[in-house]
Amino acid sequence: MIIKKATIEDINLIVQIYRSDMGKFGTGHTTKDLINIEKDLTNEFYELGKNRIILIGFEDERPVGTVQLVFDYVENDSELADGKAVAHIHHLRVAYDLHKTGIGKILMDEAEQLAKARGFKKLTLVVDDWNQNAIEFYLHRGYKQFKQDPAAKEIYVSKHIGI
Repeated sequence: MIIKKATIEDINLIVQIYRSDMGKFGTGHTTKDLINIEKDLTNEFYELGKNRIILIGFEDERPVGTVQLVFDYVENDSELADGKAVAHIHHLRVAYDLHKTGIGKILMDEAEQLAKARGFKKLTLVVDDWNQNAIEFYLHRGYKQFKQDPAAKEIYVSKHIGI
């Protein structure tokens, strides 16, 4: 797999990855959800290079996965990212037909290495509490739960990556 840092020109490729699993698991996604995701992605792309790196993975020129690394200002919660020691993993997505093939692991390895190279000591992420496959994936990678938001149906996990 080839991984590159995404540019604004890659936004439609990332939307393709999101579309691949729309409605296939969890609560199901609607067309309205996809429109909101596209709006969010557009806003996130404005932070490229400043507060965020977006990675995209390709196999045979097909976009197969994406993940974001956010440095600061996640939901105005310094516990999630503080720009110094704590960064945040956001929107790990793998094309639905390629789940459980190792693509997510490769993307996470790359994001964790980038965070470590920038001097971050800890990574956080938020996962939907109904997404048991994702929860198990992150726990297997060494992430530990530190908070839960029952109202939002989210679990917060973190992992120490530095000394």
